[in-house]
Amino acid sequence: MSEIDWELRPYEASDEAAVDALLRASFDSPAEAELVVQLRKDSDAEIELVADSEGEILGYVILSRMIAPERALGLGPVATTEPHRGTGIASTLIESGLALATANDWLSVFLLGDPAFYERFGFSVDDADAFQGAFAGPYLQVAFLDEEEGPRKGEVTYAKAFARFESAD
Repeated sequence: MSEIDWELRPYEASDEAAVDALLRASFDSPAEAELVVQLRKDSDAEIELVADSEGEILGYVILSRMIAPERALGLGPVATTEPHRGTGIASTLIESGLALATANDWLSVFLLGDPAFYERFGFSVDDADAFQGAFAGPYLQVAFLDEEEGPRKGEVTYAKAFARFESAD
């Protein structure tokens, strides 16, 4: 596959249909697309980034507010168009989202995902073991964005839009 030029930029309202289509094509159900719509409606979407190639959305990531012992965000969903998976777009979206979170004084980011993929970005299942919540388990991970020392533990709750996933296994 040949290289494609694209730019990373903040999500804009005009991207809504393209992001919705990307999410619906990237997951087995429309749940993730519906989640993103609800996060926006609830004003819980804090950071949204897209990979844009001349108006075509190739990738997307969202970080949303959480209830936690410290200022925390939840990462996801993240998606890339099928032909552009494995090209580094998703990694760039994640790294840039984490950098923006750090720059905006967020202290940690949680996610649910494959530990083998996300550990390269500083996420840890072991660190997440100190937190309780509906999504606690082998896929809950946390990345600490600051150098703060001391006990980091407690209850974490994703934005209310995630409630529909709490009973899903």
